[in-house]
Amino acid sequence: MADKFILAPIQLDKIPLYILGDHSKPRAEELGVGNDNFRHRVVMYAGQTGDVAHVAGALVLDPDLDVLILSDPNTTGQAQAAFDTFKNAVDATRIEISSMSKDDCRALYDALLPSQGYEKRPIGNALWRGVGKDSKGAQLLKQANMVSLWSYERSGYRVEYPTVSVGGTTSLIASKFKAIKGIQPKDNELYKTLSAALSKKELTEEAIATWWTNKFEKVLPWPKDDKKEKDGLLLVWSRYTGHNVQNGHNPEGDSDPEGQLQLITMGRFLKYKVVTIGHDTDPEKWVGRPFNPKGDLHLGEFWREPTFKFKDDTGRASQTSLYVNLAKRFNVVQVGQKTGGMDNAALVGIPTIYIEDKRSPTSDRMKKWADVMTLYESAMIELPPTLDGKTSRTRLPEKNFAAFRYGYVQKQEIEGLGKEGESLAVNDGDIIFNQIKAMIKTAYPPNPWNKPK
Repeated sequence: MADKFILAPIQLDKIPLYILGDHSKPRAEELGVGNDNFRHRVVMYAGQTGDVAHVAGALVLDPDLDVLILSDPNTTGQAQAAFDTFKNAVDATRIEISSMSKDDCRALYDALLPSQGYEKRPIGNALWRGVGKDSKGAQLLKQANMVSLWSYERSGYRVEYPTVSVGGTTSLIASKFKAIKGIQPKDNELYKTLSAALSKKELTEEAIATWWTNKFEKVLPWPKDDKKEKDGLLLVWSRYTGHNVQNGHNPEGDSDPEGQLQLITMGRFLKYKVVTIGHDTDPEKWVGRPFNPKGDLHLGEFWREPTFKFKDDTGRASQTSLYVNLAKRFNVVQVGQKTGGMDNAALVGIPTIYIEDKRSPTSDRMKKWADVMTLYESAMIELPPTLDGKTSRTRLPEKNFAAFRYGYVQKQEIEGLGKEGESLAVNDGDIIFNQIKAMIKTAYPPNPWNKPK
């Protein structure tokens, strides 16, 4: 046992503490402290809203996983929304919220991350037991009231949690899909399991159909049960959090109105009804610029409407119910700059094309899903659609920005972007279009471009 466990040289109220030497998840009965697997725990900051779907999905697929949500005074509402999302999916005993000052929250988050880093080893012993032992976070965790943040009770013992980063939950989900790679999506039990767990059971299809009919009956009525051929929908996601608020998060990852119009045009060319979804541009912040365009149907931030709001639940389960029912009644595909909302829909089986800068420092994270999930693909582009994105991507002097257009560059030679200043051929628009077309062909055969002539 010495290679797997170390009996810690400390006592907590005269209770021995076990520290796991590596994350091999051996049977607890080997130590005589129970007969189930040792548990592990996701550590997330409440402000990591884009990761909520990943954590929720991992909790559903791994029954030995718990979650700790660290919150400060600025993220109280986000912490509750995350808690409600997780509670809808798994037993509340697996979820803990801990609130503290902003500085303490940051220190504890850093101290509880896996010891070998966010990407290299997304699961392992927490940093504070090693290189971070003298840090502020380590000092806080030594306090008696902090014990539950890093360990749990087991048959008279306390066992230290191996911790999982939010990136680790992405890897965990990928491992589950890898195990069944090759199974047809319609027979994929993981989508069925995730759909049942992540959606709001109290929100019925009848209620969703009534809401839809009131909004869209003249454009596209909610389908009858006996409809043989399903209508095609392209969900076009928009993200403007970087520009709609002062000091917004990751403006280089935002959408652009002209780029969105290109995506809408692609959907219509493929004879799909286009449904725009997500943020709209704030008129006060977009003076002199085009506003976010609308598709044939516009959902926007539909989750703010009364049908999707529940007094005792501020989480995402109700919006997930819409995605589940869209997948049931339509041939639906979604596309857009990568967002947590898209990942939420992808986990319940909506075919997905996410758009990402091929030189993004975090591109490897979602590649794990694209490699093993038949209905999840990337469109890796040379230049992001926003001016902020192009700036961060190229670092060219401002005088050269005249060479750029907003949106997704198509069939252009841009000077100064290749090696040692050579021209670079950019064809982002065609890359996105071809990925959408290929996904429709994969998810919904037969269709206009693969029927026999």
